[in-house]
Amino acid sequence: MRITLNRFTGRLLLLALLPIVLPIRLWKWLTGRGRPPTYTNTIEVDPLAYDGPRPLVVSIWASYATVWKVATEKVIEQLRDEFAGKCEFMYIDGSRAASVDPRFNVDVLPAVLVFHEGREAGRFVNLLDPEEPRKLLGGLAGA
Repeated sequence: MRITLNRFTGRLLLLALLPIVLPIRLWKWLTGRGRPPTYTNTIEVDPLAYDGPRPLVVSIWASYATVWKVATEKVIEQLRDEFAGKCEFMYIDGSRAASVDPRFNVDVLPAVLVFHEGREAGRFVNLLDPEEPRKLLGGLAGA
């Protein structure tokens, strides 16, 4: 079945949906939902040039990547709480292709990269469980 709308019926449909859409948009605006999240980096340097003494966890995420919201964000929060003062954390919004440096070589989002002493020490894509990065960071932060 194919439905075609002319200009009049299209505008009529929009007018009919307005009482449904408007309260939803108003609710999102009032509660702050629907806005892109903001995260606080613990350092402000080029992650690929960082060679400090602490491991660096780089979380590359995108607002359209639902896995980030469901699991990866919570895992990163746990790791940030657990390794506060022992590791550095950086967040990169990969929603726009130009915002992700091609040197990261990231094809899938969300991705979590761990750097230590100027080299990549670990890479986790669609991270759902904190155990692997916890072991890696424990070994690096204790070194």
